[in-house]
Amino acid sequence: MSEAMEVEVLSEDVHANAETACEFLRSIAHPYRLIIMCLLIKRDYTVSELCHALGEDSRQSVVSQHLSRLRQENMVEANRDGNLMRYTLKHPAARPILAAIHGQFCTLPAKERI
Repeated sequence: MSEAMEVEVLSEDVHANAETACEFLRSIAHPYRLIIMCLLIKRDYTVSELCHALGEDSRQSVVSQHLSRLRQENMVEANRDGNLMRYTLKHPAARPILAAIHGQFCTLPAKERI
């Protein structure tokens, strides 16, 4: 008869950290929000600059809605620059996570991605 394997019981911290990670991933789980976050790694952007970077299909109202959600979830922050609002990354985990996503999905041709 085989001996039963001991299974580790996960702590409450592990469960809480998993929930935090899921909240982070839900925040960026839209193509526009993910692209916005990736752009903000490089520098601060205004809404108009983000619209231009996202392409002709992006409307300012749609980009503003995504920025609003990212602000509510403390992923980005807005800073006034004269009459303009400049958006920057705020979440401390954003850069390394987005760098990993970039390395996996943005450096390979589409047919070679997982």
